[in-house]
Amino acid sequence: MSQSYSRSTLLRLGAIGLSVLGTLITMPLLLRTLGEYPFGIWGMVTATTTYLLLMDFGIALACTRYLSLQSGSPEHWDEIISNSLLLSFVISALLLTCSLAVWLCYPGNTAATDTTPLPAIIAIVLVEVAVSIPLRMYQSILRTEMRYVDIGLFEIIRVGLRSAGIALLLLLGAGLLTIVIASSVINVLFFLLGLLSVWTRHRQLFFRSRTLSRQKSLELLQFSKFTAISQGAEFLRFRTDSVLVSLLMGINAAAHYTIIVMVVMLHNQVLMRFMSYWDTLIIRQVGAGDEAAAIGAVQRSLTIGMAISLLCLTGTIMVGKPFLGLWMGAEYTKLHLPLILLTLVLPSIVVQMATTPYFNAIGQQKLNSQLDSAEILLKLVLIYPFSRLAGLEGFILAILLPAFLFAIGSRLYFFRKNTTGYPASLSKQQKQSLTLTLLISVLCLFVYFQLDSHKLTPEYLPLLLSGIMALLLSLHIYRTYLR
Repeated sequence: MSQSYSRSTLLRLGAIGLSVLGTLITMPLLLRTLGEYPFGIWGMVTATTTYLLLMDFGIALACTRYLSLQSGSPEHWDEIISNSLLLSFVISALLLTCSLAVWLCYPGNTAATDTTPLPAIIAIVLVEVAVSIPLRMYQSILRTEMRYVDIGLFEIIRVGLRSAGIALLLLLGAGLLTIVIASSVINVLFFLLGLLSVWTRHRQLFFRSRTLSRQKSLELLQFSKFTAISQGAEFLRFRTDSVLVSLLMGINAAAHYTIIVMVVMLHNQVLMRFMSYWDTLIIRQVGAGDEAAAIGAVQRSLTIGMAISLLCLTGTIMVGKPFLGLWMGAEYTKLHLPLILLTLVLPSIVVQMATTPYFNAIGQQKLNSQLDSAEILLKLVLIYPFSRLAGLEGFILAILLPAFLFAIGSRLYFFRKNTTGYPASLSKQQKQSLTLTLLISVLCLFVYFQLDSHKLTPEYLPLLLSGIMALLLSLHIYRTYLR
């Protein structure tokens, strides 16, 4: 039933490669075609709509959690999936109503054209989310069965179609509205592929009206409400901060922030592909009563994630400036320092991604949502004074301080507190793994800065050093965890 971690990760990294290629092509094309000011507006719209596509109000995660706890008893799946689908249908109906209201309130004298697309975009995105939420329950089945190879293949199809489609539409002169419609169709196709995979293997959709029960629906809602709070807090993380940047520092600053966020998001996608495998495994092990194995999986996820984030940070220091110059133009190399600062958020994402499934599995989803909310509230308090004092760099520092305090410090504290009787600290092998990764990074940085201080740094050296680091780290992770 389950599929190889290394094979599925390679496939999902292939999807990242396609996504990177698409971003490298479309971002400069958008900037040069639209100009910096419209590009800033596009960045805000994209950040907001992209996040909305992830919103399922916790129902899909609740479904995954309960399916994983019953992974050895498929006879109970009908009840879980049926009630999850019922809740998703209710939310879909509300979203479709909102979409209709937006469309009806759209001024009749301004047709839905690419010159005034925002209300139409909102309506389209709401319809897309409404259609995709029920389909996500079948993604939950794939995750419960740990069929990450299938998910990786579907991601490659989605990313390939989306990247090629957007680039082609831009070259043909299409506007923002057309691009949003095409992206929405492709995103829905991704979830439909999950449904088709389940149907092909099981010859059923696991929906039985006789299994609908008020008690099970309330149980799912009780779990999902805290996830919904976390998703609400996630809305105000760095991914959608271009809106806040535009309010505090102007649209042009939002354009600059959009550029560096895109780079950090590429790093984040790599982290997600390596770490998402462990989510379901942790929940299944807790459900099977093997808490020691679940804690070991959390520690392994932390170790791999920290090693990758360290690689991303070191690579950004060495390659970030020439990359920005080649990608967006020489005038944007000034964003190198803000890019390095924002890359420092990756360790906090690692700790959050590693500990969240464990907290959810042991019934501490309320604690998880409180930590997320506290981090965001502190950030909202800090961003105004920090951005006034230090501009874009100050804004990023206002993101980092709460992340270090709550996403790293508090989460690790409560993780240790909730693992009494089990070894919560990293094993000797994991400590050696992180130490070796740190030494590789320090050595590469030392060589780079020594040559750079003597003006002996050839243009290809940062890329070469980053490539060597990536190769050594990949071999190390494979030998330590995947072989």
